[in-house]
Amino acid sequence: MNFQTLKKELFYTRKAFFTFRQGFKYLRGKYKLAPKIILVNQPLEKPVTNTNLAIHLLSSHSDLVMLCWSLFSFYTNFQIVGKVYIHDDGTFTNRDYKVLTRLFPGAKILDTEKFLANHQDEISKYPSILEYRARQTSMILRKKLIDPYFVGDESWKLILDSDVLWFKHPEEIEGAINSMQSKSYMMARPPGMPVRFIDGTMLSAELAKFNSGIVLYKKLNFNLMRLSDYLNNVDFRDKKNTHFIEQAGYASCLDNLVELPEHNYRVKGNLDEDTVAKHYTSPRRVQLFTEGLPKISEQTR
Repeated sequence: MNFQTLKKELFYTRKAFFTFRQGFKYLRGKYKLAPKIILVNQPLEKPVTNTNLAIHLLSSHSDLVMLCWSLFSFYTNFQIVGKVYIHDDGTFTNRDYKVLTRLFPGAKILDTEKFLANHQDEISKYPSILEYRARQTSMILRKKLIDPYFVGDESWKLILDSDVLWFKHPEEIEGAINSMQSKSYMMARPPGMPVRFIDGTMLSAELAKFNSGIVLYKKLNFNLMRLSDYLNNVDFRDKKNTHFIEQAGYASCLDNLVELPEHNYRVKGNLDEDTVAKHYTSPRRVQLFTEGLPKISEQTR
């Protein structure tokens, strides 16, 4: 464990004890329950039932265990299953690949460092997008915004964060995939996260409320020209934009965008009988181990 990892672990442990008042429950969930999933000796996936659907997740070595639980909860609650693409942010180890191949043998693991070489002809048609994707910056989430569109020829794309857990059958999402309509869907978390543009204006409140823990879109609704305009106008000098550029990018470029019901697809609030999925963002990461994993473990006994 390097210094940065240790520092992060101490931060969450302190938060578990002093903010959430569930320190010992957090330690049990994080260090006893959570690692069990990577010791499972059999696949946890289901067969593909819809070849027009792709599921994309960008993850890292440090989030491997969380990623496995997220996918396990996904397979447990979804009836419509597409091909899964796991995008390695560049930190996966050989052991990580072995774990993922054992648990999810049907998933395709992609080295994001090879993305530009593999898709140069397609992405070069959009210079602003190419320039943004090629930047050597700390904005790892640029890969989550751009890569899934160009990877695979499936018509539906479901983009998930590895800190999203599923607790019930997602009727809204599967209904959208089966529908003749062509809408795009994202989670919402008002009042949202602002993004500043080079002319001094801010992303509208209507778009800033969207959260990219779950993004569902039909490929024809991903507006590349509008994404190009967005990237040309973002003020990259503003460090506050770093964390929000990707989700604001999705909100800005997707046609026919609507929000998933907030009481079913949550970022805040405790689990209840209406919760379909919850996005355990960093401020609430402790709860993934104190409420999320115990709930999933209880449901699958």
